[in-house]
Amino acid sequence: MRFLFERLVEPVPGMTEVSAEPYRAIAENLQCIVTSARLPQAEEGEIDLLNFGMPSVTGLGRDAVSQRERYQQRLSQLIERYEPRLTHVTVETAADGKPMAPWRLVVVARLRGDLEQEEQRFPMELNR
Repeated sequence: MRFLFERLVEPVPGMTEVSAEPYRAIAENLQCIVTSARLPQAEEGEIDLLNFGMPSVTGLGRDAVSQRERYQQRLSQLIERYEPRLTHVTVETAADGKPMAPWRLVVVARLRGDLEQEEQRFPMELNR
């Protein structure tokens, strides 16, 4: 009898194309990380179960570059910890052109185990 993970890593006969399903699952997980709220009593520092979550984007100044950089660094740390399918993670800002939301976050990363693959871009929604 084979174990579950042994069966999962075997290629499926007749399936040659890479499915878009892993990208969708990763994008959904990244969106969950972005929209997760930090507990009010959580302290800055180590990322652990009680300190999981992102600060509210409503507290960020519109043109406060240092606050945005801290937010991006925090998001990058959470992704490295809680999304093991990604490697070489960077979080960028892109102009959005909206007056009340002039920028948006874009996670740029590679899928783990496939370093020759081009970088994937995951635009994030900041609706909190």
